[in-house]
Amino acid sequence: MRSMKIKIISLMLIVIMMFTGCQKWDISLKINPDGSSQIYECRSIDLEEMINARIKVCKLLGMSDQEIGTKEDLEKIYSEFYKKQGREEVIINGKKYYELRSQEGNKQKDLTRNMTGNNGYVTTDTIYYNVDLKSIVENMAATEAKEIAKQNGVKEVPDAMLLLKQAGVDLNTLVTSVLTVEFPKPVVSTNGTIDSNNKNKVTFSIKATENKTFFATTNSKVTFESAQAKYKADNTIKKPKIKSLKANKVAKKAKKAAITLKFGKVAGAKIYQVQYSTKSSFKGAKTKNIKKTTYKITGLKKNKKYYVRVRAWKSNMARGNVYSSWAKKSVKTKK
Repeated sequence: MRSMKIKIISLMLIVIMMFTGCQKWDISLKINPDGSSQIYECRSIDLEEMINARIKVCKLLGMSDQEIGTKEDLEKIYSEFYKKQGREEVIINGKKYYELRSQEGNKQKDLTRNMTGNNGYVTTDTIYYNVDLKSIVENMAATEAKEIAKQNGVKEVPDAMLLLKQAGVDLNTLVTSVLTVEFPKPVVSTNGTIDSNNKNKVTFSIKATENKTFFATTNSKVTFESAQAKYKADNTIKKPKIKSLKANKVAKKAKKAAITLKFGKVAGAKIYQVQYSTKSSFKGAKTKNIKKTTYKITGLKKNKKYYVRVRAWKSNMARGNVYSSWAKKSVKTKK
C-alpha cells in the first residue's frame, strides 16, 4: 500500500514539473507591412513558486519532511534539471528564474499556421485567436498522468487538477501567458490593452483556468463579430449534394460492374473525397480523392449493394485540412 502511494506521489510530482515547465509563457509578434513577421518567445520558470507547489502537494499526500527534502536540496535538483534543458538562469527582483528563449521569422503565408494554427487567423491588420488555456493545461495533465501511471503499474490515476486544488496550489499564479502583437499601423479596435507609448502595439493576457478569444485590428471596417464570422467561414465548408448514383449497364461477358456518382460543385473545395464499401458502416472502405464532380467507380461485384459517400475538402489559412460532413447514398450494381 505504501509502495503504491509512493508511485502515485511520484506520478503527481512529475505532472507538477510538467505544469511548471510552461509556467510563464510570453510571446511577442511583430508584423511587417509586407505580411512577414517575427515571433519572439520566452518561457520562464519561477523556481521558488515551483518548489513551493511541489512541497504543498507532497504534504497533502502525507509525505514526511525527510521524504520531501529541504528547499535547498530541491533547488539544486531543479536548477540542474533546467540547465540541462538549455534554460538560462536570471535574477529578477531578487528571485531566481530559468528562461528558455526562441526567435522565428515567418513569411506571410506561414503567419497564421505558426502563430494561431487552426485556432484563429492573423493578417497584416487583424488577429483573431482563441486560446483555451484551461483545456490545454487539463489535457496535458491528464495525458502525462496516464503515461506515468502506465509506466509505474498504477491502475487508478489521481485527478491532477483536483490534487493541486486540494493542496492549495493556485494554477492561475503558476501558469500564465502574455501575447504582445505589434501591427504596421495603429490599433483601432481590440479586447486587449493598447500600449500607451505605441498605438501599434496591443497586449493580451490569460491564466491557467481561462478560455479567451484575443482580437485586435487596425482596420475600422473589421469588428470582433466580422472577424469571428471570417474565422468560421475559413474553417467550414458545405456538404456536397448528390445528384445521382446509378448502376451502369454490364456487358454480357464482363466480370465486374460499375456505378457512376454525380454531385454538385461546392464553393471553395479543392478536392472531393469519395469512399465506397459493401458495408453501411464503411468499414474497410476504399477512398479516392478527385477534382471533378462526376466519378465512375469500377471493378465492383455484380448484383451487390454498395454504399457511397462524398465530402468536400479545402485548406484554411493555417493550411490545415477542413472537411465537410459526408453526403451518402447507396445503389445495387447490375447483374
